[in-house]
Amino acid sequence: MVRFGFLTVAGSVISFASLLGFVLLASANGSQLRYLLMLFYVLATVGFFLFAARLISVYSLVILGSLVALLSVCIQQVLGFCCFPGLVKDLAPFGLDHLRTVIQVFFITMSWYVVVVCVAAAVMRKKALASPGTNNNDVA
Repeated sequence: MVRFGFLTVAGSVISFASLLGFVLLASANGSQLRYLLMLFYVLATVGFFLFAARLISVYSLVILGSLVALLSVCIQQVLGFCCFPGLVKDLAPFGLDHLRTVIQVFFITMSWYVVVVCVAAAVMRKKALASPGTNNNDVA
């Protein structure tokens, strides 16, 4: 359980750091570093779930992906409304348009994490099947 909590916090920190860095770099005039930061986010997320797939079962990995997706959307909302209100100037908090946008963002984020979780699980399964002499029951 502690391992799962640590992984949840680590996944949320990756999301938070990437989003905060992207917002800070986007406010700079024409900074092309934000694309490098997006690449970092993609690679860090894939690497994180590959690491997590070695430690926990596939079912726990799916739950972890769902939880990190939910926390990522919450982090986005907190950063938007509390730290960078200019990003959400068109939305009234908890209005119908805001809730619709949050639901859309959640499903997009959830889809991204499900794809990454599936890839990580498939890679770990293939790696476990290719290694003779290991216990393949841990990968299920």
